[in-house]
Amino acid sequence: MSDLERAARNVPRAVRITLGYLLWPFFSCWLHSYCLVSRYKNLRIGRCSFWGPPEFLDLCERSARELKVLDPDLFQRLSERRILFYRFSEGHNHIFCRKFSIADGFCSWKVHGIISRLVYVCFLTDQEAVCAFLTFDRTQTDEMVKTVNARTQFWLAKAGFSEGLISYFE
Repeated sequence: MSDLERAARNVPRAVRITLGYLLWPFFSCWLHSYCLVSRYKNLRIGRCSFWGPPEFLDLCERSARELKVLDPDLFQRLSERRILFYRFSEGHNHIFCRKFSIADGFCSWKVHGIISRLVYVCFLTDQEAVCAFLTFDRTQTDEMVKTVNARTQFWLAKAGFSEGLISYFE
């Protein structure tokens, strides 16, 4: 591959990185405003923050306690990272530079649903590529997601979670 081809291939990556840095402050402001307008409360576990209604925060707190019992090492790694989780009931799970939504689908599984999302996020942040859509091409991103999903499935199966929840990460 020539230098010109390599440069042309990296342009979209550079554009994605630049857009990520330009959009980051606006996204952070929007998210913080959304949480304040929605009268969401805040829960901190280590360096992790959770934003949502009181019943959601109670569920997150119980989930964190159970995760600490199930896997103290994973809990330690997760709580040392500056990550923000927030309740988003639009049905999709959003990821944007260490800010992760927890959709209603996970909340319907109660404590185990929240734990599965926390485990997934911990394995994703282990990859040092939370902003994967900004820094990698699509092939690398897909491979990373497959790896993280497989690790999450293995952890959930080892911990004895239900097959329905495990199959979510296929």
